[in-house]
Amino acid sequence: MSTSTGISLRGLDLAEQRFGPLLSPITATPSDWEAYVENRLKTKERYGSRHSESDEEGDDEELNYGQDDWDVIKKSLRYCMKEMEADMGLPAKSLLKCVEILICRNLRLDGYEPLSVETLSRIYSPTRPAYIDVHFFYYSQSRYYEFEWGWSLGYKICLRPEPKVAEGYGSLASIAGSGVSTMHRNGHGGWQRVGWGKYDDSPNNHGPRWRRIELGQVDLSSEGPKNIYEALFGELEPLSDNADEATKTAHRRKLVQAVRLILASVGVSYKMACTDEEEDEGPDGGGYGSSPNRLKYILEGARDPQVARGVRRACGFQLTRDPTEKAEGDRMRAEAAQNQYDN
Repeated sequence: MSTSTGISLRGLDLAEQRFGPLLSPITATPSDWEAYVENRLKTKERYGSRHSESDEEGDDEELNYGQDDWDVIKKSLRYCMKEMEADMGLPAKSLLKCVEILICRNLRLDGYEPLSVETLSRIYSPTRPAYIDVHFFYYSQSRYYEFEWGWSLGYKICLRPEPKVAEGYGSLASIAGSGVSTMHRNGHGGWQRVGWGKYDDSPNNHGPRWRRIELGQVDLSSEGPKNIYEALFGELEPLSDNADEATKTAHRRKLVQAVRLILASVGVSYKMACTDEEEDEGPDGGGYGSSPNRLKYILEGARDPQVARGVRRACGFQLTRDPTEKAEGDRMRAEAAQNQYDN
């Protein structure tokens, strides 16, 4: 490809010209960078003309009733990506401009709380020729005798993009499973699962007999957070045996932030503590009161941050309070499972 001065650019120079400034780009072959550029340009041309996350307008707009589904998801995603950029100490829009929404469907809202939504986003790496597809499926709705709720979150890493756009719906076709407990599992089609949750919807738990029996777990492997981080930001320097506490905390934070970025790319904000002094802030804090800039999701049926604990566990550490909070969360879930639902 040529610049306005007629100079032909290749490889990393071409990527910098099209999408820079990149964040400390790593070494890759010119053909890999060129395939990345072509893939990203074609994806933006196909999906970004209406749904681009890199536009300058509306970053601070609040969610409003009656907006187009895409606009609602975009604004929630903008908020979450800006939050991640601030938490990671990165320049404004350096992550936001890397995300494209490929699919948003079945969005139904009650205020700022989604009753249902399915989103497929793509995060292009700002440092290497790679991207990650992220799929989020969610529903939450009260019925006469029951409360239907469930979610599943999965990701698929592509370390060498082909010089063509990948079909969004074709990517969804590779997701195994007909329900949240079976989506994204076992690496089918290259997908890996972050986690899932739902209330028991078996034939024995319905109608007047329905109980709030919560099922689910964080499925991240111990390699998952590292693989996500390195796909987006390059090699993560291993911890030395004599690393001090500050270095350990910084390493843990990078891993946790990588998983948080997966959530943020589909418009879900979840702040996860990395030290005992910090608090977990789940994605259900949007509320009805002040027209928040993000949607309010429920990832835990009980008021217990088990998703944050599961992510920390996958990142190789736990907080001092985690065992106590787990025991209390288990107690609350067991108690809720015994009580009849009252909507």
